[in-house]
Parts: sequence; C-alpha cells; structure tokens
Amino acid sequence: MFAAFSGVCIALSFPCAAERSEPLSAAPIQGMTAHDAAYLAALDAARATRMASKDAGTALKKAERSATMPSIRRAEATCQAARKAEESARRASQKAIVSARLATSESRGLADKAARASEQASIASGQALEPAEAATRKASESIDADAKRAASKARQALRMALRAHRAAAQVAHEAAEEAWRASRQARSGPIARQSGTWQTTRAPSSFNAVRTAPAIGSSSLANEINLA
Repeated sequence: MFAAFSGVCIALSFPCAAERSEPLSAAPIQGMTAHDAAYLAALDAARATRMASKDAGTALKKAERSATMPSIRRAEATCQAARKAEESARRASQKAIVSARLATSESRGLADKAARASEQASIASGQALEPAEAATRKASESIDADAKRAASKARQALRMALRAHRAAAQVAHEAAEEAWRASRQARSGPIARQSGTWQTTRAPSSFNAVRTAPAIGSSSLANEINLA
C-alpha cells in the first residue's frame, strides 16, 4: 500500500501525462488498458482538484485582508481571485466526472464520491463569487460600514468554499490511489490477484516521466492536500 501511496504522491507532484490542461476523453485512449485509463483520469482529476483548492485558499487570504481593512483595491483583488477559484473549481468538477465515467469496478465507488465532492466544491465557489462581487460594489461606494460587512460576508463564503475544496482534494487523492492500486494489480496478473500480493514493483506506463523522481512520504502529501 505504501508503494501505491508514494506512487500517487510522485505523480501528483511532478509533470506527467496527466498534467494536461484539457480533461481526458470519457473513453479509454487507444492501446491503453481500462485500468490505466482510469488511473490517468483519476490522477488528472486529483491534480485539478488540488489546484482548485489552492486557488480557493488564495481567494480566502485576499478576502481576509479585505475584511480587515476594506478598500476598492483589496475588494477587486478578492473578486478576481474568487473568479479564478470558481473557474478552477468548474474545471476540476468536469475532470472528476470524466474520472468517474472511466473508473473500473475496483475504484468506481471512490471516483463517484470524488465527483460528488468536486461538484459540491464547485457550487460553493460559485456561491462565494456573488458576495465577493457585492463587496467590490460596496467598496466603490465608499460606505465604510457597509463595505466591511460585505467583505466579511465574502470572507465567510470563501472560507466555506475552501473547506469544500479541501474535502474534495482529500477524496480525489484517495480515488487516484485506489485507481493506481487497481491498475498495478491488473498488471501483476491473475496469480497475484488470487494471492493478494504484488508480483511486480514496476510502475505503470503513466509513471515513465517521473520514475526517477524521489519518493514523497505521506506527511508531505498531507501538506500538499491542505494547500491553503
């Protein structure tokens, strides 16, 4: 299990085939096994979900500053960051849906759970955008009390969005780990599946770009999941 955990950590932290900006197709790539396609899609979704969590954290930090001392500049910066977070959340949700469609029977449960969590995070980011825009309008009206209240509402909404993104990032990682484990087990052959042991330590083809990278421990991954 640690090998699977470390493998996913490495792939999440270094460039590889799953780092493309566009989502994978909802059908396996020609010549690729269903398990490998499911793993690549899960990894793609996990990376996108982590990025969405990072953007949500950035938006919250800007909202914290704006709520402490409202100004037009800070309100606009918060609103811009909230828009970016909402866009990242939508992309992550789309990739999570693709991952759920490509998931094999071994990883489908977690993939579906990750898709639902990612959708909830996307909704939360969309809901946080409205108070962020309202705070910008209030700041431009130069009404200090109203501007401060509006900035506080934006901060609270973005805080809730970040919580949803962190939860989605955790589930997305678990789904990627499960897909990686299923892919590796499928490669190890029927004997290994019957005995419940791994017969190979060779990483799947999706790791070719990162197989020389140093292993990353679980504590490091936990820090990466809690990006904000």
